[in-house]
Amino acid sequence: MISNLLEHYLTPLVGILLFIFIYPRKEWKFKTTSEVFYVAIAYIALTFIKGAITHRYPYGFMDVVQYGYIKVLITTVFILIFAWILGLIFFGIDKVLPGKK
Repeated sequence: MISNLLEHYLTPLVGILLFIFIYPRKEWKFKTTSEVFYVAIAYIALTFIKGAITHRYPYGFMDVVQYGYIKVLITTVFILIFAWILGLIFFGIDKVLPGKK
């Protein structure tokens, strides 16, 4: 329960606050909005490999035993697209926020 609260509610909030108040401005490049997904895509691939061996998945929506590979891949792609759109929003916000002194 505490882990879920920290991982899914507190951590994103802290990340947003850090972005607004702490992180340096005007350093994001457009290509950064897609480069950040290298680790996520590797994690997804490893999750599918491990799941194929153990038949256990860390998230219900990734359970290919229950939903099949096509549905799980479509869901995963939509999540990645949504995350990329959020990255583009942060990229845009970074461009309009005043630079740090």
